[in-house]
Amino acid sequence: MFVRKIEDTENIDWMEGVKKRLMIGPKDGAPTYLMRVYEIAPGTIYPLHTHNYEHEGTPLSGEGTLVGEGIEYKIQAGVVYFIPPNEPHSIINKGKEVLRLLCTSPLCAYNAMADPANKGSTS
Repeated sequence: MFVRKIEDTENIDWMEGVKKRLMIGPKDGAPTYLMRVYEIAPGTIYPLHTHNYEHEGTPLSGEGTLVGEGIEYKIQAGVVYFIPPNEPHSIINKGKEVLRLLCTSPLCAYNAMADPANKGSTS
């Protein structure tokens, strides 16, 4: 068991306008799930993408738009979202402050994130 502050983890420049922190992962002994924090700058569009695993999340601060096939949801602190495997999705920060998202996903997402060759991919 452990407790840590978000700010005490490495903040990786993932792609232009997006930073990513791995809060909990295999190195922490987590056998099945990851916890990440994304920070999406104002005016940034996290590109439309898919992956073969689900993920869930909740905004910690800021507000944005979760975009799916033909649908948009406003997201902000106090709401949660679920994205099934293989469903195209994107996140847009139309606000004036950083959109900070807490996101969980299965351990299989770690492989793409951990590989330096995939830095900046949408995994």
